[in-house]
Amino acid sequence: MTAGLNSRKHARPQARAKAGAGATRAGFTMVEIMFSVLVLGILIGLLIVGARSATKYVKETADKQAVRNLAMAVKEFKREFGFAPPLVKDREFPGVNLMDQTIATKWKIKVFDITVAADELELQDQPSTYDSTDPLADPRWSNLSLATYLAGGLNAEYNGSQNPSSADYITIDGVQGPGFYKPGTDGRFNVPADLFVAGGSKRGVPHESLVNLGGSAIKLNNGADLYSATLTDRNDIPIRYYRWEHYTPVPPAVPNILGDLRVPKIVGRDPAATPAFPLRTTPARDLSVNTELRSAKWAIVAAGANKVFGDEPILELRQKLSMMGDSEEKVREEAEEDNIVEVGQ
Repeated sequence: MTAGLNSRKHARPQARAKAGAGATRAGFTMVEIMFSVLVLGILIGLLIVGARSATKYVKETADKQAVRNLAMAVKEFKREFGFAPPLVKDREFPGVNLMDQTIATKWKIKVFDITVAADELELQDQPSTYDSTDPLADPRWSNLSLATYLAGGLNAEYNGSQNPSSADYITIDGVQGPGFYKPGTDGRFNVPADLFVAGGSKRGVPHESLVNLGGSAIKLNNGADLYSATLTDRNDIPIRYYRWEHYTPVPPAVPNILGDLRVPKIVGRDPAATPAFPLRTTPARDLSVNTELRSAKWAIVAAGANKVFGDEPILELRQKLSMMGDSEEKVREEAEEDNIVEVGQ
């Protein structure tokens, strides 16, 4: 009897202890709460980073596809008209009205005409510098060619009314807004003559824009005037169009197989050239390994996410890329890194 009482007396404190322990574990300690918050924060951070990476990837993919579509439009233009889009001379005449008004009723755009020997020689020129604002830098690219010849976005006046909203206002390419009549290599468009006759039948069917302007990856920007239409990327940076011609040395000149291709340096280069070009040459730009590039005569180049091409003035590049203390070579390489390039013959 006494033993039983003693056992019950000893059992009660243990039961109370167990009950007390159970009551304590019903909540979380401060350390556990802080740890949970920390883990939750890390997970949210990873989710945000992942979402941003996914968004960046989607944009980069869309931008590459947009440039690829422009390259396909250039090829379609060449199939349709027998020549690649002419190169407008906006690099040779910066900030100048590029309409050639010397012939009263046949205005045209100032372009490099590949059927003219002097223009063909200019497209073979090898520039001496890489700074796009230097007068000696490469003039063989245009901000205006793609909008003019692929989109038909040039709204400059051909003849007739000075008021673009007037019914008798005729543009250089014969169509207000996207679209154009048959182009020539000399900068003219085959606009039907009876477009200028009151009540004329307006014969001829204009060509529609060869590019899709409905998305955000490519936009038609008419600029501050009617003479400077450009195709721009999602960051409103004009997309460049390059044209060049291969050089054929005349004996006794010694051929330079890669150098005679005269490819613009921002598109492709020979890493073994003497003197060696100071910037790193990626496989895509390496003329010694990229066979497609060796046969190319035009290129489309977009600036990519960093909004620069690499041939801008070095101070401008340092500021835009926040690389004030880095070497010029490193800054230009960083600027070129995400350029989007498509080439063709």
